[in-house]
Amino acid sequence: MVDGLVALTARRPRRRDPPVEWDRARSSTGCCAGDLGTHPVGIDEEPGTGETMSQDPDSQVIIRPDEGARVPRMDMVHKVDAHHLGGRLLVVEGQVAPGTLIPPHTHTREDECSYVISGRVVFQVGEDVVTADAGSYVIKPRGVSHAFWNAGSEPARVMELHVPATFASYYDEVAAIFADSAMTEPERREALEAHHARYGVTFHWDRVAELADRHGVKP
Repeated sequence: MVDGLVALTARRPRRRDPPVEWDRARSSTGCCAGDLGTHPVGIDEEPGTGETMSQDPDSQVIIRPDEGARVPRMDMVHKVDAHHLGGRLLVVEGQVAPGTLIPPHTHTREDECSYVISGRVVFQVGEDVVTADAGSYVIKPRGVSHAFWNAGSEPARVMELHVPATFASYYDEVAAIFADSAMTEPERREALEAHHARYGVTFHWDRVAELADRHGVKP
């Protein structure tokens, strides 16, 4: 099949579409400006190829490895935020430390997908328990409880994709609750429960002890 595709490609002349000017003011809706015959600001041709390349360090269409707003106290960073795509997608990255359990919980407003960037993470989605190595995707539909944990000795890094971006402020608000030193522990628990309720998330605390004991992890 590969040889056939190569041969077919070789017989067809390559068509180059004109570069499209990106309208940054409307980038959250994915719209482009109507002038198809001009290069956008900050775009030049790659020498000898006719292909375009971005020279704009402030481009709104790329988030580089060291970019993104960090979530205090949670070792997380926002990568694709709600404003990028009109609230349709949220992407965050975070570290799962050895021995850490993210307790079972159920979302009612968003679907999720986890991508394991590095390390190994065990996921429970509904009744399924899977071990995900780096490069794996794990699908977590809304309405289905899920938990995940790192039972190994090395940190793991996970990308979380949320559709839509209803969790845009969720993690930052959790961090703020934990950072409030004026709260007593009962007040903190009450604030967290109210916070989860506002976001339509239910935590299944009755399942934590069994998972913690079986896998040697803890929240």
